[in-house]
Amino acid sequence: MFQTLLKKIGYFIVIGLCGTAIDFGLTYTLKERLKFHKYVANASGFATASTSNFFMARLWMYGSHGDFWTEYLKFLVVSITGLGINTMVIFGVGFVLVRFPYEKGRKTKNPIMWLWNWGMGILFAIMDKVFKEPEKRNFYISKIAATAVVLVWNFLIPFFFIFHPAAP
Repeated sequence: MFQTLLKKIGYFIVIGLCGTAIDFGLTYTLKERLKFHKYVANASGFATASTSNFFMARLWMYGSHGDFWTEYLKFLVVSITGLGINTMVIFGVGFVLVRFPYEKGRKTKNPIMWLWNWGMGILFAIMDKVFKEPEKRNFYISKIAATAVVLVWNFLIPFFFIFHPAAP
């Protein structure tokens, strides 16, 4: 059982990396190159990645032979819920980044805040090299946080409630 779980986590990581590349790549293309609204671009990237993840998870990770449409509809509900979580985190983290910028917290004496600011300083330094405008930088930092939150959701729900592996 434990080895099976570890194997599924390994598959999930590979599928998740593919999905993340699709999500971030399409979101970036739609938002930055084609000038779509940031939430439309985010939803499009997320939906495309979720659909590709469904097929990879169903066929490769779970080897499922359950009813296709039942599994797909359940996965769609999980994905739409994940999109809602994703969008709320992007909005919330973006709000916090605008209201309480990283630079204001640098002067704190609290060790936990110091560690947070050190980590955020590295992330901001990288993002500042890529995105010169704070609004763009904040959006992608928010998207990274949202991806981390939804990652847990996207592993646990399909693992326990959607896919039915082939009988041995």
